[in-house]
Amino acid sequence: MKPEDVTQECWEYFLQHRKVKKAIVTPRVINMIRAEAHQAGWTLEQALDHMVLMGWRGFKADWVERKKQDLWDQLTGRNVIDMEQVRCKAIANG
Repeated sequence: MKPEDVTQECWEYFLQHRKVKKAIVTPRVINMIRAEAHQAGWTLEQALDHMVLMGWRGFKADWVERKKQDLWDQLTGRNVIDMEQVRCKAIANG
């Protein structure tokens, strides 16, 4: 049964994706994805679309949060600064 908050197009792509991945679709599976999507601040439809796009069988909030943090680190140069600090400490410690 298609959830009311998901478009028909999204649902059809999701069902096809699950079929290819040999993964069942049950109300429990949808509720689990919905809970993780909510935790990430996403709609169920956004999570389903992202699963199809990324080729994922499942969805976890921390997967997309980590990606968001990695992107933020790249944009702010945080990783570059952190690595420079590590290099300087290594040089200073001999």
